[in-house]
Amino acid sequence: MSGAADAAAAMAFQHWFGLEPGSGRVLLALWRRCGGASAPAAELARETGHTPASMRRHHIPQIRQAMDTEAVDFDGRGYNLTETGRAECLAAIREIGDELMRAAVGEQRTRQGELGHHQ
Repeated sequence: MSGAADAAAAMAFQHWFGLEPGSGRVLLALWRRCGGASAPAAELARETGHTPASMRRHHIPQIRQAMDTEAVDFDGRGYNLTETGRAECLAAIREIGDELMRAAVGEQRTRQGELGHHQ
């Protein structure tokens, strides 16, 4: 994903799941690894600018509370999104994308209506 796509996905996760920005970045890091190796807390911390302790004590619990209880797994080596977690993240991105498209279309119609009134 590009930097813009990463930022959009992180904001979608924050909005959809009600996460603070730091936890949204952690969920993004997990999302990027979909289907890959699990991520130890220290590695997630490096990727997101947090400490390993804050991952275990704050961010991962916040994500688990916001999502389905089966969404984030710990396999003894690290954390990863389950199929349920991946499906929830994809649904969030799709729904937020749809909302943005509706907002853009509505704005475009409003502007077209304003232009029609000024002619």
